[in-house]
Amino acid sequence: MKIAYFGYDFFDNCLEYLIGTEHEIKWLFTFDCDNEYNFNTRVIELANENNIEIVKRKVTEEDIKVLKIADVTLLYQLHIHIGYQLDM
Repeated sequence: MKIAYFGYDFFDNCLEYLIGTEHEIKWLFTFDCDNEYNFNTRVIELANENNIEIVKRKVTEEDIKVLKIADVTLLYQLHIHIGYQLDM
C-alpha cells in the first residue's frame, strides 16, 4: 500500500514503524514548527533517510489529485489516530 503520512514528531515512532513495513511511504506532510513546543525534526530526518518527499504546508485539493494519480491509497494522520482511504 502507498501511504501519505501527515504528522510531526509527537508520533514519530509511528512513522518509523510504517517505514519498517512492506508499505511504501510516498509523502510526508508536515508544517513549520516552533521547536519549542512542537517539533518535526525527527519525522523530517526519517523522511530524508528513506527518500520520502517532504511537503511543509497544508494539503491542497491539487495534492489529493496527485496522490490519487500516484496510487496512494491511505492518508495517515497520526495526531488524531485515524487513517483515511481515498475513494478511487
